[in-house]
Amino acid sequence: MKKLFPALVIAILATTASSYGQAILKDTELLTSFENIPQEGIFVHQNAGVLFAGEQLYYSIYCLDLKSRKLSSLSKVGYVELVGADKQAVFRHKIRLADGRGQADFFIPASVPTGSYKLIGYTQWMKNGGQGHFFQSDLDIINPYQTIPVPYLAEKKHDSVNPDSTLDKPPQTLPEQTAVKQSGMNHISLRTEGSAFGKREKAEILLEGLDAGAIAGNYSLSIRKIDSLAHPVKLGSQSISTQYRKGHLSGSLRSKEAIVIPELRGELISGKVVSGAGGKPQPNQKVAVSLPGRDFVLDIANTNEEGIFYFNMDEPYNHTTGIFQLLGENKEDHQIIIDTHISPRYEDLEFNRFTLDEDLRPLILERSIHNQIENAYASERSDTIVAVQAQPPFYRNFQEKYDLDDYTRFNTIKETMVEIIDHVWIKNDDQGKSVFQVRPFDLYLSFNNLLPIVLMDGVFIRDHEDIMDYPSKRIRSVHISRDRYLVGSAIFQGILAIETITGDFGDSFYKSYLKNAALFKPQPAKLYFIQKYRGTEDEAHLPDFRYQLLWYPNLQLNGRQTAINFYTSDIPGEYEIRMEGFTSAGDPVSLKKTIRID
Repeated sequence: MKKLFPALVIAILATTASSYGQAILKDTELLTSFENIPQEGIFVHQNAGVLFAGEQLYYSIYCLDLKSRKLSSLSKVGYVELVGADKQAVFRHKIRLADGRGQADFFIPASVPTGSYKLIGYTQWMKNGGQGHFFQSDLDIINPYQTIPVPYLAEKKHDSVNPDSTLDKPPQTLPEQTAVKQSGMNHISLRTEGSAFGKREKAEILLEGLDAGAIAGNYSLSIRKIDSLAHPVKLGSQSISTQYRKGHLSGSLRSKEAIVIPELRGELISGKVVSGAGGKPQPNQKVAVSLPGRDFVLDIANTNEEGIFYFNMDEPYNHTTGIFQLLGENKEDHQIIIDTHISPRYEDLEFNRFTLDEDLRPLILERSIHNQIENAYASERSDTIVAVQAQPPFYRNFQEKYDLDDYTRFNTIKETMVEIIDHVWIKNDDQGKSVFQVRPFDLYLSFNNLLPIVLMDGVFIRDHEDIMDYPSKRIRSVHISRDRYLVGSAIFQGILAIETITGDFGDSFYKSYLKNAALFKPQPAKLYFIQKYRGTEDEAHLPDFRYQLLWYPNLQLNGRQTAINFYTSDIPGEYEIRMEGFTSAGDPVSLKKTIRID
């Protein structure tokens, strides 16, 4: 069945489509196959229920197979959005999922007003189940740098932070930490050596499986200060697991006008080719996409009978802009429209309400000062973005490289190819235009007038004459490959990749048939900072006002016992250690422990 899913995606991409990521299935057998794809659910472990402007929201994603209750390997992309009471998104994140797991973060800027917000999590496949199928969690934001909106100001002086009495919700007068229902205690124990620690003291969390293999699974761990503010109820893995066991896709796929396609192989980028006059869909058109730069990406797709094309980005990339172009003869007569991401409709969302009393002014002031100091020293405790280390695609493997500094430079690329580069020459095609040719290794094979892939700083060059007269003094190097390549449905003889000195050819290259589009890029993977003290003099002078002592978003446990070290900060008070996740058997784990810093 797992092998069948990618084949389904290939089949559906050839069917008619109505909008971003949606398709109308005309084939009954194909529709039945799609109905057999497992349903998914999302759980998001967030580090806090109340955050201030200037603080970081951290979150970790678990994508679940609702039938097996284990992590799902179905969708390769998840989506997280923070939505305000005005139904506008503060941010939209796309997250790459590896075996159902992903994580990201968001720094809350001073432009976000005080208010109640919802953290929403879903996959494209989950959209077929409707809004009630998404993960929803409350997050309250306090912004002391803006005027507090009137609805969030308490009328009575003796009130502190209270829920809105007009809402049919139980009073939330206790800190958020009391709201999480614990589970998994029969699988894993979470303990520390003592419950009280000094400032900047090293502490250890010991996680121990209570029977052989019980600890194995995927988890996330947060240590954060408990404050006196009333927090919205936060969902744990146990509560979300129970909720999903009761929920299913709302109705049969057969009852839907269009089905949202699951992203089974990677991130889908889609669009449509229409005629320039009248906007009529254009089938059987070849569309190329280039993600320019040193680690460039190239792909070619065909439009289906409705003019829709799809690119499957199954590897991480660093680029923020894609260059799309038509390869057909009538490229100037057509238009490329790139689909934008469609968020769920949020009109039915209900938001938590809270009020802030004047008595909270000292707490808010102190925390704001601490945040400003921490942000001033952010470079000392910065997270590290994990460099993209994807396997280089076949079109970036070259047999020969020419550094032009090693040769006498000629005026143009055309002259350089003729005088310096072996196995490359220029001829006129059937229309009298100059084109490059790359000699194959197997000389007895017929060329069949196949052209090479020609790239300038990773930008696919459809008309070779566009760069024939480009000054060679701006070129750093020329790479060639003499193999034959199949990219999408197009065949090429060889690759000619030219790298400029500045590496920014795509910034100034313009043609009427090109379409530059900003990409909704997945969030980068990160290694989150873990504070360590070694007793140096420089460390003693560095302030430490961390409210978040540790964030460990992807904790994979396999052994019987695991120890995790962390250091306390200069902020006294109570802190909660909270662990969320699922065992390898699919059992939810939600553990917590309170410690104190004096």
